Amino acid sequence: MATDRANSYMKNKKIYTKSKSIDEYRYTMVKYALRESISAAAREFKTDRKTVRKWVTEYKNSLPEAKTYEDELKSLRNKTRIDQYHPQKLSSEDVERIIKLRGNSKLGAYFIKDRLGLKCSLKTIHKKLVQHGKVTKPETKSQRKRDMSQMRKAIKPFQKLQIDVKYLCDIPNILSDYLFGLIPKYQITVRDYKCGFTMVGYTYSKDSTSIGIFVYYVVYCLQQCGIDLSDTHFQSDNGSEFRIIAKKHGLSLYEEILTKFNIKYKFIPVARPTFNSDVESFHRTIERELYDIEKYGNLDLFMNKAWLYMIWYNCYRKNRNKNHKSPITIINEYFIEANQREKCKNINILVTFPPILVDSHVKDIELIKQGGELKWLSPKIKLFFS
Repeated sequence: MATDRANSYMKNKKIYTKSKSIDEYRYTMVKYALRESISAAAREFKTDRKTVRKWVTEYKNSLPEAKTYEDELKSLRNKTRIDQYHPQKLSSEDVERIIKLRGNSKLGAYFIKDRLGLKCSLKTIHKKLVQHGKVTKPETKSQRKRDMSQMRKAIKPFQKLQIDVKYLCDIPNILSDYLFGLIPKYQITVRDYKCGFTMVGYTYSKDSTSIGIFVYYVVYCLQQCGIDLSDTHFQSDNGSEFRIIAKKHGLSLYEEILTKFNIKYKFIPVARPTFNSDVESFHRTIERELYDIEKYGNLDLFMNKAWLYMIWYNCYRKNRNKNHKSPITIINEYFIEANQREKCKNINILVTFPPILVDSHVKDIELIKQGGELKWLSPKIKLFFS
């Protein structure tokens, strides 16, 4: 019964204090108790007599010193518990033992309590660790993003290129086109980490040959536009299309092509897909903005729509994670700041290079390995270099 009354008291206090203070609420209760009785005040304010008696006593004790109405209200405020005696309070020696055992480690309250034989609760031990700065908050997602933004600022355009493969056979909107063989099964993506500039290619088979041909195409286009690749490196996962684990079997075509151009490459740690999150985010974007919307009836229509989307993405689409700028804007700003305005014209040509179907050029692998020119390029691409 007392618990119900106490709950009603707290509820009434919340309703009353929407427009008035708690001190005034208690003052009204005390005046009612002095005028009627403690039991009547308890019934009226729906609390127990112990609560009413407590505030009546506090009010009477303050009367000799209270000179104004504000002083009377002040006597009805909650008293601080600082410097009060607590029988079960941890001694300073126990606190020192807890802090010493914790040190710079990550030992938890359960281990500390068991090791030191303490009788206090785990919550008390954790509280002392927090008070002495031994517990730090985990880094939030927004903080990690800010850290990555600072790292991204120190990188030049085309210094770090991420490459990955996306499956097209698991997208409901284009599943029928894939089943009838109208569109390829895989998309190969190369994305610049600094500015978000992206190039894509398509293939029916996910192997080192397809990756190698597309990487050759990307590197050739960059070189023709005057991009310095001496400090460039490619980053990929550990899939069999990128690397051959047993080096006794030689290098994959992907590794051979990059070695041929003296371009560095590295592989992300195993089971750490977030290391390639930049190119992975593009896969989610193109699926939402292109594959889930457009319809295709043949391969030519598919390739043309992909080409138009890539022109729009690299030239006009603003990226929220890159200061709300498009890739071509970021690249041009960088070259203007570096007093290399003449390269801006070549960069504007770079964004118009179309996606390629790498399976059409498998026959040219030997030509590529022997250092031959890109005679297998389509006439549309050759026009840009003439």
